[in-house]
Amino acid sequence: MSREWQLVETSGIDEHRLVAEGRDKKGWRKLSSVHRGPALSAVNSLIGECIEKADVVTTTITNDKALEKLGPAAIAVPVLGGDRKTVVAVQFYSGSPTQQHPERPDVGVWEWEVDVEDAPPRLHMSKELLDLFGVNSAHRDRTIYGPADFFTRVERIGDIARYLRTLYEPPRDDGTNDGAMVIRRDSGEHCELRYAERRLKTPAGERLRGLCWDTGEDARGVYESMLDSHLASTLAGLHGMFGIIGDIRFPKAPYIVKWLTPRVPGIGHGVSTGQTPALHPDDFPKILQWMEDVRKGPVEGKVRARRGGGGWLEMQFKGYLLDPAVSDVLGTALVYPDSIEHIED
Repeated sequence: MSREWQLVETSGIDEHRLVAEGRDKKGWRKLSSVHRGPALSAVNSLIGECIEKADVVTTTITNDKALEKLGPAAIAVPVLGGDRKTVVAVQFYSGSPTQQHPERPDVGVWEWEVDVEDAPPRLHMSKELLDLFGVNSAHRDRTIYGPADFFTRVERIGDIARYLRTLYEPPRDDGTNDGAMVIRRDSGEHCELRYAERRLKTPAGERLRGLCWDTGEDARGVYESMLDSHLASTLAGLHGMFGIIGDIRFPKAPYIVKWLTPRVPGIGHGVSTGQTPALHPDDFPKILQWMEDVRKGPVEGKVRARRGGGGWLEMQFKGYLLDPAVSDVLGTALVYPDSIEHIED
């Protein structure tokens, strides 16, 4: 019998894969390595019906051998993608109908459009993922998001660096990946999320589709795991600086990955989340040169960023590569608050 809810990923063209049991990762196990014989047939049948109906399906197990393995009843719950139509996974549980089910973990879905040329990938997030990320209602005004909407809530800098590598580099042979990250929700609450994702071909192009759920880690464990990131933010704040981590792999579309400190007062919301072109077009010749020079050492200068309500904010900054041993496109910049000026041109 299933003692916990099983999360079965159904996006691939091969056999369905078990990626989680309860809140624990299971590492992309073939369903046939978990259930066998009549039990496997019963599970596959229930999952197939759940996918077809895109709705909750329950059944009574009558086959003696399946009954022995699964128990007398089973339920399948669809996990829907951002379009609220496509079933990308199924949560399955079996056992006695008279016993209370264990808590079913909420599962969110992200989908990156990874075949966008010369620009950051576009991101689709399901309602459940927005809930897990703790995105407040003021920031749910779009159907397509960007990297900063995702990474600004990721607390551990190492998680960001690892995930960016899997996002942009060729996938491993089977196209799958999994991991964990600590999220700071808009409310200030922290939680650890696990994920399992697959790179796949769709009629609309290449996509990276992820399933995500809360690990249930206690607060102390979560805070201990992010002390390094907390220290970086604290040091920047103590010096009165504004700090960002940026990605410069797209020379014509550099974007903010994460704010290490509160955002620069007055900066446009689109700029703060990386959704709109942030920088003054006349500054791009300097910016392109800085991107080249920062690979040799620190750079500094003045740059204009879009201001909320119109106009520009001109500010002085100093920039570095975050760690050349990790990435030559992931950098950090500190903005001097006394240098920020509001200008119109």
